[in-house]
Amino acid sequence: MIKRFKTPFTLKNIKDNFFYAHGIRRFWKYGRDRFPAKTRSIRRFCRTEMQTANVYTQKDLTRLLEQTGLFIAGSDQLWNCHDHFRGFEFLDFAAGKPKASYATSIGTADIPLEYQEKVKDYLSDYKYISLREQSGASSIATITGRPDIATVLDPVLLQDKAFWEAEAAKCNPRFLQHLESGKYVLYYILKKDARNADQLKGIPIPGGVSQSIIIPSGENPDFALPGARIVGNAGIREFIALVKGAALVVTDSFHGTALSIALERQFINTKRFSDNDIASQNIRIKDLLDQLGIGDRTPAPGIPSLDYEAVRQRLEALRAQSRLFLDKVLSDAD
Repeated sequence: MIKRFKTPFTLKNIKDNFFYAHGIRRFWKYGRDRFPAKTRSIRRFCRTEMQTANVYTQKDLTRLLEQTGLFIAGSDQLWNCHDHFRGFEFLDFAAGKPKASYATSIGTADIPLEYQEKVKDYLSDYKYISLREQSGASSIATITGRPDIATVLDPVLLQDKAFWEAEAAKCNPRFLQHLESGKYVLYYILKKDARNADQLKGIPIPGGVSQSIIIPSGENPDFALPGARIVGNAGIREFIALVKGAALVVTDSFHGTALSIALERQFINTKRFSDNDIASQNIRIKDLLDQLGIGDRTPAPGIPSLDYEAVRQRLEALRAQSRLFLDKVLSDAD
């Protein structure tokens, strides 16, 4: 993984690159960390489980380019040009090097018109391009004029239920004290809206549920419900474990949804955006659910339980296709 860096390598940009890589710039921007235990846990996971390249200077970049045979753009919402537009996300620093994308994302239904020509230029030297949403793939195909833009599975869904259960089992067992599997509803809500509590009242709660658990998000750290327990120290494996044990997951998050599907949990989707918002990301979840034959999961009276047997079969077929695409990208780099 390459952490974002600024060019040209002026003294100010070198300083910013260092501060960004070490989380100092984030502290300046957002102030006091509301959930420091969560932040420490995530950073510890990233240090031990991921290899990260930090680029501060031209010398660092030159070394990176010499040592890398293939650059792959793959992060979530990397190409969401309604939210940000930077050449870095399109790997502009690796001109002349082999490039591809795996399951990257534009996050929304399209690329704003003002950026389309530049996006086309940035992607002109990519040998392979794939996105995780069909709407995003269609938009990039139109912009680039390429008929070979693929839709592949989000990396979360490349792994099966057993993999995620094994990851959940690695979390500290003390974290799950006083939580009985299958006896709580888990809420992970990104939309910051004072009306959230009222909008959630109509959601059908499974029988036997005795607790409500909230994982606060960075976008919505103050979300609360009467009587709910707020778990602000959940790192990555703790998050997975909480999803695994939930009787129902209520979320407006794409990856909250994807992980619920991977762990075969019942879930309800609330809408984070108005469908009329040009920057709406609702299409991401709709694309995923349509791809898996699940259909709409927004709150409604009598919403049926999910039959994961049919979903599992679709997932296996899509995993095979996605792995073939990824194998082709990697084998060409050998």
